[in-house]
Amino acid sequence: MPFDRDHFESIERHRYLQVFPYGAVTIRLTAHQDDEYNVARILNCEKEALTFTYYDKRREIVWPPLTVPYKTILSVEFNPGKAEIERELGFPIKP
Repeated sequence: MPFDRDHFESIERHRYLQVFPYGAVTIRLTAHQDDEYNVARILNCEKEALTFTYYDKRREIVWPPLTVPYKTILSVEFNPGKAEIERELGFPIKP
């Protein structure tokens, strides 16, 4: 299944977020061949591309926004728990 705008605009309604009882879920996005990003915030879901900020766990920094075409996104991995960087990152689960 290719990823598209609808997939990312509805991320908070994803079934995974409703099933697992965690305060936040982080997302690891794989694009191109080996490019992996730990998504901090989704900023914009345009017609053909996704713009987001991402963080580096080793350096504990959030990188500037990056725009990736949907057609290059290979996988989206949901990870339960909270990111331990300055403040909570991730996507809060709404009751």
